[in-house]
Amino acid sequence: MNVAEGGMWHFGFFMTPHVPEMLFDGHELEFVTATFTAMSNPGTFSSDDLAAYADSYTGRDRLRGGFEHYRTLLEDGRENRALLADRPLPMPVLAIGSTHSGTAAADALGSHTKSLRSEVASTGHFVAEEDPRWFTKATTAG
Repeated sequence: MNVAEGGMWHFGFFMTPHVPEMLFDGHELEFVTATFTAMSNPGTFSSDDLAAYADSYTGRDRLRGGFEHYRTLLEDGRENRALLADRPLPMPVLAIGSTHSGTAAADALGSHTKSLRSEVASTGHFVAEEDPRWFTKATTAG
């Protein structure tokens, strides 16, 4: 997540307490439109789709709820690494990537499971929204 090492800038920014909520409050549609369209294939989201997503983030409490995911990432990572240090995942694991993320999920999980299947969609960040048929096939294949 280090920007100097190729990490995405928004992780650190969204982890900052109070600042993202302050700046995006009242600008939710602009925020959602800019980020969703930049991270997806053209035409994925209609104006109505973007408005619905923006509505779910409208107001500081909702924004805070969305940003809290980022604020827990470092601790979640520490806890997950500790749990996986001496016991691999016992179940089959499906790691889904995209042209946006590549095989990053599979690369991160590969040493923690004996049964890993990796699939990479030809989509941007929003795999299920951009190619729901591909996503359904990948997640239901046995």
